Amino acid sequence: MPGIRVLLTWTLVAAPVAAQGVPVAPLPARGFDARIASAEPDLRQFGAVVALQGDVAVVSNPRDIVAFPPGAGTPAVHVFRRSDDDWSEETVLTAPDPSTGFGDALAVCDGFVLVGEPGWGPAGEGAVHVYASARGAWSEVQLLPGPPGASDFRAGISLSASRRRLAVGGDRVRVYALNAGAWALEQELDPVASGKAALHGDHLVALAPSLGDGGVAFFRGEPVVGVDLAAGPPSPPSAGRGTVRRWSLVSSFDVPTVVGGIFASHGFGASLAVGDAWAFIGAPNDDPFQFSEDYLAGVVYAFRRLGDAWFLAPDLAPPESPGDPYSTELHFGQSLALEDDTLWVGAPSHHHHSNESFPSIPLLVPSPGKVHRFDRVGDTWTPAGGLGDHPASAFRPQSMLAVGADELLVGIGQDSASSGSTPSHLSAFSFDAVLRWTAGGAGAETVVDTTGDGTHPLLQPQALARNAAGDLFIASYGDARVFRWDGAVLHTVVDAAGAGPGDGLSRPIALAVDAAGNLFVAGAGSSNVLKVTPGGAVTEIIDSSTAGFSVPRFLVVDPLGRVFVAGSSAGQGNVFRVDPDGTITLVLHRDVFGPGSFLVVGGLAVDGAANVYATGVFTDNVARIRSNGVVGEFMTSADGLDAPRSLAVDATGNLFVSASHPAGGSRIWRRTPAGVIQSVIGPAGDGVVPLASVTGLAVDPGGTLFVGHQDTALEEQLSYGGVFRLPPGGPVTGILFGDLDPSPNGGHQAIRHGTSLAAHAGTVLVGADQVEVHYESPPGGTTDDSGPGEVLVYEVSSGR
Repeated sequence: MPGIRVLLTWTLVAAPVAAQGVPVAPLPARGFDARIASAEPDLRQFGAVVALQGDVAVVSNPRDIVAFPPGAGTPAVHVFRRSDDDWSEETVLTAPDPSTGFGDALAVCDGFVLVGEPGWGPAGEGAVHVYASARGAWSEVQLLPGPPGASDFRAGISLSASRRRLAVGGDRVRVYALNAGAWALEQELDPVASGKAALHGDHLVALAPSLGDGGVAFFRGEPVVGVDLAAGPPSPPSAGRGTVRRWSLVSSFDVPTVVGGIFASHGFGASLAVGDAWAFIGAPNDDPFQFSEDYLAGVVYAFRRLGDAWFLAPDLAPPESPGDPYSTELHFGQSLALEDDTLWVGAPSHHHHSNESFPSIPLLVPSPGKVHRFDRVGDTWTPAGGLGDHPASAFRPQSMLAVGADELLVGIGQDSASSGSTPSHLSAFSFDAVLRWTAGGAGAETVVDTTGDGTHPLLQPQALARNAAGDLFIASYGDARVFRWDGAVLHTVVDAAGAGPGDGLSRPIALAVDAAGNLFVAGAGSSNVLKVTPGGAVTEIIDSSTAGFSVPRFLVVDPLGRVFVAGSSAGQGNVFRVDPDGTITLVLHRDVFGPGSFLVVGGLAVDGAANVYATGVFTDNVARIRSNGVVGEFMTSADGLDAPRSLAVDATGNLFVSASHPAGGSRIWRRTPAGVIQSVIGPAGDGVVPLASVTGLAVDPGGTLFVGHQDTALEEQLSYGGVFRLPPGGPVTGILFGDLDPSPNGGHQAIRHGTSLAAHAGTVLVGADQVEVHYESPPGGTTDDSGPGEVLVYEVSSGR
């Protein structure tokens, strides 16, 4: 009703608890109401295209590109029907020819399901298949082909239905009208319109590639009763059943005029949406080789109608992502859905990170996609939240700390990492939020996320530490701060000023607390370690003036108050000890057991007897530095170690070590005080979810081991991850997992949320197809690291 605005409310319906443990609730607490998935496994592109009207939703799996296993993912369109709040698959419409793009475009209108197949026909003229249902049985009732013999006409590259009319994109844009149960050609539009088109009532927007380097054209449909159109529809609707419309060009824009030529070849026109007075065109930057900041984000161009003329309005950019100065919304504008005064914008791959080695070439890190919401306020469109980041799809435990007998703190998410099995110490590992898991509780709760306390955001948080009083300290790597979190407010403990002039702090990357409550902070950028007393006094205890010390990465404090720190120094394998009186000693180095016998520290741990342990990643060993300073090899490759990394020690002296497994994945070794070495967790994990790449170990006072892991597809950095729990005596169980709905082949949940969008009467469908990822494991073999696509259903208003 004009003049009345309704505040939309979000409804969160809990997802089923996975069999292997308690799923992680989405962060922030904005969830979906239902998940639509096909009964067929391994449909990688399921969700690539969606359409919705009323209680009918259609979802396509349009292509069979790099299918794994061979033959999987046959192009098809799946029809779902809603009953109450449940969606069930009613039928599957299969492709007559797997190579012609069946399902590249979809529409639902007045009980018909329309499927575009732009490669149909002997000359590639394309077609639209029209399906109708009789008592639940769907059948093809009509075919709308492109002009006979028209070479590469490509009819059906887009479909848009509104008020008993259908706009069909192709080499020419055609409008069809529904009359007496059949679709009849009403008009083939002005030749300037070519490619995709979007229709709403009497307004139509279409791409116009013939304008300069490409452009956009706007049409208006005017009723014409009893007059045949120039294009001559075969059976023009009669005045009694419908009114013929003549579609006339009213405005057009040359792309360079619109966007300065920037996006002419970088995705301009990937998506279109039009309403009564507004139109939007997505330019998501689909060129992966454009690394300039101007190209990364994507943009949505807005047009405003005044009378019959359309004018360019301010464009829409992704809202700034708090918590990461390098974050951006990749492919923002890949999909659009407009309903009344709400615009939904899909950004199916939403993150990148700066590359410290080559700042001009950002590292592109695929992440679960986002869907942004913009609301119209007067003549402007303003960000109004979204449909969740789906962090559960990429739950990557990165920093863990077990405190007390029944509580676990987990830092989740990761902004960047190096490829392969040997991440560089220079890589910025960070988490997006801190979860608290309590034994016997209902699940994981959010302690704090990167929005911080609303005044102080966390920028790439790197490490957690907790003192005996229960204070939680968080290192904010991106803005050189360490905060104390009291549950509501972030209090700055130390910032970039550090200990004073010349003793600043940059890129805090590790934290440790001693028995007296002193906090120690390792600065990777400032190559130093700071000590912060409970009273707030800050001193520097070691810096790069110490020969062989630079870029600290790992930090522990023993029961005697001695600080041990390791990092990426020129000598590699260096571990320094800083005594309470300030004495600095190099206690471990690369040649400690012979030339090149200890290379690249992968982790540090300390036991209750003040023995410190360090892993040698490249030399496949663990060194023990006794409390009296004597150094020896504690475990070697002869014990089965392969690239050991994370360490943890329990109260009785059992040492746990994560390492690679010859067959792939990871395993956890335990060495008892008596010297017995055994594998306690292998690549099979808990038998349901495998143990891939271990990201952290922690042991609680009762001896329960917690293992954070992520399943990483090398360069692509795709991950679901989780946490295993091993109490004394076992068995191994999973307690937190990001993959809420693991596929039969153990693959990931789809990550490209926002690939496609559809909205109707307060329901929004979010399509999430899957990226095809293949890598060699073992060498010479092929491992598929992707899973089926899905569609998430959101109810954004109380009524339909």
